[in-house]
Amino acid sequence: MEQVKDSFFGESSHDAADYCHRFAEDIQTLAELGLESLRFSIELSRIEPDEGRISCAELKHFRRRAATCHDAGVATTVTFNHRTTPIWFAANGGWIEEASVDKFVHFVDEAANFLNVEIDWAITLNEPNVTMVATQGNSIARTTGGISLAPDRAARRHPVNPGRFRPMMMWSGDQPQRYSVTDIRAKEAIKSHSECPVGWSLLCEDFQHVLGGEEYEAILRQRALGDWLEVSREG
Repeated sequence: MEQVKDSFFGESSHDAADYCHRFAEDIQTLAELGLESLRFSIELSRIEPDEGRISCAELKHFRRRAATCHDAGVATTVTFNHRTTPIWFAANGGWIEEASVDKFVHFVDEAANFLNVEIDWAITLNEPNVTMVATQGNSIARTTGGISLAPDRAARRHPVNPGRFRPMMMWSGDQPQRYSVTDIRAKEAIKSHSECPVGWSLLCEDFQHVLGGEEYEAILRQRALGDWLEVSREG
């Protein structure tokens, strides 16, 4: 979505600090600074670049990263999804498809099996409620001028299943239920390979009303956070 014409992003992404190749230096630096843990995400787009094809080389990369943490005395917190999705996943409808749960859990099972004891803490989904928080508070609409057009613009670069291209975790269905099921099944997969603590992380943002907006504030708070806390109890 950053690369398409008329993208709502002000700038597209480019090469950054090359953490992919310099993680050992960074881990050593953070250990010398006295930090005791590192949270990092493993990337579905790299581990499964094409549907059904798992890259052993990329799995080894992430295992080396975790092992490097342990060699430096640093605990690992491994996040299995930080809202990104591969092109093939997005082109098939992304998270709007019920089959997306099976596909994601398969990836989690493969990755957790490979990393195994190198995982100290695990996060299944990072802030699955973030889109709900942003859209309920209307901050996305104010800053982007129309995020709903972004998937269609991105689909121009990847003309597979026109009209169904859904990147990241963007959709308007029953998100708490779909992601709660995903979280529960992903936790089961991780627990089958590791005894580490595991769960999801939620974006907890406060809402404050102006005079007369008490009822609207309560609605926003429930949709953006309350519904998610309720399904969290079930997991």
